[in-house]
Amino acid sequence: MAAKKVVAPLQADPPEASMLLALLLSGGPTEAGNALGVGCRAGITERSFTGPTAARVWALAMGGATGPELREACFAAGLEVGGFLAACDTTEYKFRAGDTVGRWAQVVSDQARLRQVSEIARGLSAAPAGLETALRDLEPLVGGGNCGDLVPAVDLARRFSERLRDQRGAICSLGFPQADRLVGPLSAGQVTVISARTSVGKSKLLQNVIHYNVATAGVPTHFYSLEQAAEEVMGRLWSVDTGMPVPDNHMAAVGAAVEYDHPLWVCDTPRLSAADIAARVRGSHPRPKLVAVDYLGLMTHPSNKNSTEAWGLGETLKGLRANARTLEHHCMVAAQVNRDGAESEPDLHHIRGSGDIEQDADRVLILYVHKGNLWLKVAKNRITGRVGKVQLRSLGESCRLEEV
Repeated sequence: MAAKKVVAPLQADPPEASMLLALLLSGGPTEAGNALGVGCRAGITERSFTGPTAARVWALAMGGATGPELREACFAAGLEVGGFLAACDTTEYKFRAGDTVGRWAQVVSDQARLRQVSEIARGLSAAPAGLETALRDLEPLVGGGNCGDLVPAVDLARRFSERLRDQRGAICSLGFPQADRLVGPLSAGQVTVISARTSVGKSKLLQNVIHYNVATAGVPTHFYSLEQAAEEVMGRLWSVDTGMPVPDNHMAAVGAAVEYDHPLWVCDTPRLSAADIAARVRGSHPRPKLVAVDYLGLMTHPSNKNSTEAWGLGETLKGLRANARTLEHHCMVAAQVNRDGAESEPDLHHIRGSGDIEQDADRVLILYVHKGNLWLKVAKNRITGRVGKVQLRSLGESCRLEEV
């Protein structure tokens, strides 16, 4: 029923419209003037009314005529206002409370907004390509109001508007075309988990994603490496950048870091908590749009006397998610797959602390090796709903990954 209310046009003015116009036609100067002011504050215009007579009466009132002057103007214009004057005989009109006029005006305004939402919805069904225009038109329509039984229609429009805004506001991507079509846009406030067994390549995949977004798109990025030293990270990023093997000595890694002149900040401080990362992000200028953590298991987790490892992992992921939403960045975090997932194709339940990760992550990507081939599996996708897998491979002896 709610979906039908969105797309079905509202053909008639509500009874509250007649009561509001009756007050303008029969009320005294103070009373009618107050009603006109309330209606204007509610956003009512001539176009808020479906009936041409009602629209014309409102337009005449907006011209400054109320009470007897408005009735004379209507008679002179040949408008039949007997139906509106009959509303004066209703109980609600005669015994209206102080806030009733505002409620009448809000009903008229809300129904006008819903008619516009209906038109936009029907237009999208006929021309789905007009998403940007629909978003621009929906913005002023779904901001609030009391719509009674039609609230689900406005809520649906608001959710649709938010989804369009998320798609338009994408700040980064994986950098692999097939995977990006599955995963969808990576926007601020979201968390993507990359999971794999030890030595399969979750750090390598994360570094490839970082390189693509930093070097190609210029996205300011923080990389919290709790496993590898900053020099090693810079050497591996240089390898991704050039397609050459990782430098084999410390000085070469430092030289690679100097050459890697992009908006990236690497922190190799061990045992950071979600709060520690939030403090570093908040204090940086400019603030990052992408925050990557390698990896979840090496962070400092909340604990109490009854807590478990899974609970601590879940609380930390909740903290990272809160950071992403509050500080407006996308968070990518690596996580470990349990030993049970090493012998077959891993799934969500193989991830360490999988219950909370499955609940709180917007996306879960699982990297695994099967019959000598490296696969990236989209196991959960809250944003687009699309799941699937793509095959990857390393480029020579470098750290660069590419799709097969």
